[in-house]
Amino acid sequence: MITWLNNMNSFDEHLKTLYASVGNAWVEKNSLVFQEAKTCGLALAGSIGGAVASNKAKKIPGDIDFVTKDVGSAMRFQQRLQDKLFQYPTYWQVQINNRTSFCPENVETHVRIHAPFWLPICVFVLKQGCFRQWFTKEAYPIQFFTDVSKAAEEMEKRDGKPRPVLDLDLDIDFDDTPESRLFSLPPTPAYPSSI
Repeated sequence: MITWLNNMNSFDEHLKTLYASVGNAWVEKNSLVFQEAKTCGLALAGSIGGAVASNKAKKIPGDIDFVTKDVGSAMRFQQRLQDKLFQYPTYWQVQINNRTSFCPENVETHVRIHAPFWLPICVFVLKQGCFRQWFTKEAYPIQFFTDVSKAAEEMEKRDGKPRPVLDLDLDIDFDDTPESRLFSLPPTPAYPSSI
């Protein structure tokens, strides 16, 4: 347990350093969100995942995106955040798109959570065979950069909103061949996925 907490503190510090030049006050405010996501087996995606993968942050993120391969993980994450929110006099909103035209091509379900003290949170439940992740040195799961970029391109075409992740380049080279897709690293939830 101590190693896990040290890794989370290290990941928070990594994000603070990465976003120091553009603004990093949001990191500490959202630390619980990152911890709960990792606990539930979600992988960081979107502009933050792209920034971590490329080691370059272009701007303060507008939301926090996660991906998972199973709706149970997304619902566990939502419930864990709501359990925390119920401890305070506050409001929040959960929006779910399940197989609607809003969902990108490789997404079954999209969950969006709005709360007054966190950035908006999105969880994308990916279709079977679309979930791929790697781990930072702090053991934090991140969606493959090529998958983040592909999703950003699709969303930019849909809504016309520029996605900064598309301007990033990787300093590392992932094996993105069809053969490499036969093996996808499993998530590392703190609880078995059957719970």
